[in-house]
Amino acid sequence: MTQVLPATAQGVAKRLGVPWRPDLMSGKTEAAANYQRAIGQGYLEEALGKTGNVSDALKYYHGGPNRRLWGPKTNAYSAGILRRLGV
Repeated sequence: MTQVLPATAQGVAKRLGVPWRPDLMSGKTEAAANYQRAIGQGYLEEALGKTGNVSDALKYYHGGPNRRLWGPKTNAYSAGILRRLGV
């Protein structure tokens, strides 16, 4: 599953044009998994569009849109994901 903070997920849902369903963001059903995946994918696609590269998109996803707040944990998150993907 994806992990997106509730306020961020609500904004992403609105931008995607889907109803905000906090029950599905914490649910364990197949419908919840699909909803969480759609929100997470939407947020990552937004991040890629705003940053222009996968490494920074992962930092945006983890640390938010304000690059000044990207610290060591955010950099490590991005590097770890890329390493697992073999990039």
